[in-house]
Amino acid sequence: RRMPPWNIDPRYGKFSNDLRMTPKEINTLVAWIDDGTPFGDKKDLPKPRHFTDGWMIGKPDIIFKMPREYEVKATGTVEYQYFVTPTNFKQDMWVQASEARPGNRAVVHHIIAFIREKNSRSRRLSGLGGFAPGEEPLVYPAGVGKRVPAGAEIVWQVHYTPTGKVERDRSELGLIFCKEPPQRVAKGGGA
Repeated sequence: RRMPPWNIDPRYGKFSNDLRMTPKEINTLVAWIDDGTPFGDKKDLPKPRHFTDGWMIGKPDIIFKMPREYEVKATGTVEYQYFVTPTNFKQDMWVQASEARPGNRAVVHHIIAFIREKNSRSRRLSGLGGFAPGEEPLVYPAGVGKRVPAGAEIVWQVHYTPTGKVERDRSELGLIFCKEPPQRVAKGGGA
């Protein structure tokens, strides 16, 4: 009952987006596993998904890398790692799409990229996109853009999962800029 994650206590209300599996769903899954995970009828299979080898957002206008390669230990728990990459933007830039790509998918659990004013120590960061298995890149609709201030820095939060051997990672973040000033500003925050 740890996956999919749902940390809200069900004794305090019902939620329309509750991710927990029902007891019936759990029993069905466990019975299938206990039966050796038999293959179903091939005619019921969905069409295979197509995955691109390149950037899902298209060719980025700019690609940032983590400032250094990180060595992931073979075992144990790895605390969230934080890295800072300067953008060196001379003027404010407007982002229409962003995609974070792990350098080593075997060990990267997730990436969250934030924007921070240069040399700021503020904990108030603005999200710029990220990566988690199965998550789509951040793409704003036409006419919407996310402002990255001149001189801002990208703060990377990366969560690693050891594989049993020492691994290395140097992930990337690709951005596509708005072709013209956006009509609406994308804003967001976390709870």
